Amino acid sequence: MNNDIALFRYAVEVEKTASITLAAENLYMSQPSLSKAIRDLEARLGYNVFERTSRGILPTRKGRVFLGHAHAILRQMAQIEALSTGDESSAQVLSLSTAQSPYVAEAVTRFVASLDGQKAIRVRVQETDAATTIENVAGGEARLGIIRHLSSEDGRTVETLKKKGLKSETVWEYEPALLLSRNSPLAFHSAVSRADLGAATEISGDPNDRDARLYVSGRGMKLEMVSSLPWAYMWTCPVPDGVLERYDLVQRTGLGLCERRHDRLIYADDTRLSPTERSFIDKLFEVRRELAFGDGQDG
Repeated sequence: MNNDIALFRYAVEVEKTASITLAAENLYMSQPSLSKAIRDLEARLGYNVFERTSRGILPTRKGRVFLGHAHAILRQMAQIEALSTGDESSAQVLSLSTAQSPYVAEAVTRFVASLDGQKAIRVRVQETDAATTIENVAGGEARLGIIRHLSSEDGRTVETLKKKGLKSETVWEYEPALLLSRNSPLAFHSAVSRADLGAATEISGDPNDRDARLYVSGRGMKLEMVSSLPWAYMWTCPVPDGVLERYDLVQRTGLGLCERRHDRLIYADDTRLSPTERSFIDKLFEVRRELAFGDGQDG
């Protein structure tokens, strides 16, 4: 049984990366070992799960059906394994994959602070991109996810989630805020235009932005840099007061310079949210409400 579960995990990782090489790296195993494992799986099933294409290693028609069952089994196994630590009702468990976001970080911090230190605490949070979060939740590696996409892509995103067997609900739809050092010449302008930003440098977190002069992947480093560089700026979701004060930052909102973004909470169709998970979601919406009603926003 354990070997079967391992093969399911291997196949799901290949599906996620569309590459034997990348999947092997993520699984901390050699490429030949993973290739052999996939061949053994296909021999046992009697059909090919994957095929090589110009876009990478993709599932066959039967492979897609198999992988749908594999995702479901892995989610169920994760729930079964959670029982092994003792009474599920007394354990405080959160497994979250999320977009980088100061307000989500604030919600997680408040949630952890509200937990009972006398009971078991198991909190696992990974900040990553939307595609990885979708695969993490679909594959059972995370129970909850928060993804971010352009508002214009909402219909396509919802359809993708449905195909993956995931439910979703809107956390927030917002216009990105402009984040500046308090020493920036633009920090207290009555209005900021694209022309004003032309003389400054954007700190980008988009790995596909080939034109970025400053690309930084970590949220903490981006905040440190924009705080220290008066000639730099970054676009972000609205930021809580505490973060602005900690990094000596100013945020400008309502500028009308960026397309709106959509943050969605996602989880598997068959997920029964625990009281602990509901508590985190309450904290998430609590922070969102505070920011949405203007707390901590300049401009």
